[in-house]
Amino acid sequence: MAPTGPPIPGQERETFCGLTISVVIATEVQWLAPTCETCWAEAKARRDAMN
Repeated sequence: MAPTGPPIPGQERETFCGLTISVVIATEVQWLAPTCETCWAEAKARRDAMN
């Protein structure tokens, strides 16, 4: 089931590539961290589909 709202710290969410992560508030450095190729490609495809 897809989430119905934005992530909230402490929630668990499934990534596009199938990993389950615990949501935290990202620091400025964490925003610069790369993501895996599968998640990046899916995020771009979803972005492009909205345009």
